[in-house]
This record gives sequence, C-alpha cells and structure tokens, in this order.
Amino acid sequence: MKGRLLEIGAGGVGAVTAIKAAEIEANEPGTFSEIIVASRSMERPEKIREFIRKKYGRDIRIEHVDANGYENV
Repeated sequence: MKGRLLEIGAGGVGAVTAIKAAEIEANEPGTFSEIIVASRSMERPEKIREFIRKKYGRDIRIEHVDANGYENV
C-alpha cells in the first residue's frame, strides 16, 4: 500500500522521520508515494531535502506552514 507522509516540523524528530521514510522507500520501493516536510522556516527542510537527495537519490517536497492555527494545516 502506498502512503503519503506529511511531517510537520523539521527539528530533530522531523528530520529523523523524513530520513527514515526515505530509507524505507529506498529499500522497499512503492512504500511512500510522497514525503512532505512542512515547517515555519525553510532552512531545515531544505537541508533535509538535500541530505535525502545525496544519500537516497530521491526528492521530497517541502512546504511552508505555520502550525500555530489548525486552519493553516
């Protein structure tokens, strides 16, 4: 079953979650149709995306979101 992963936050836990999902996808293709990292600032998601590109040859989507209000998510 293909799933989509939306990780809100790009701190330590968010980075590990996205990287682990990319690793799983590399070992079991088709597990995730899309990996998305959303954060208030784009600096960390960009670093995560670059790391995943280099290590797993996969692109992830990054988005800006202010998760302080549920209407923004």
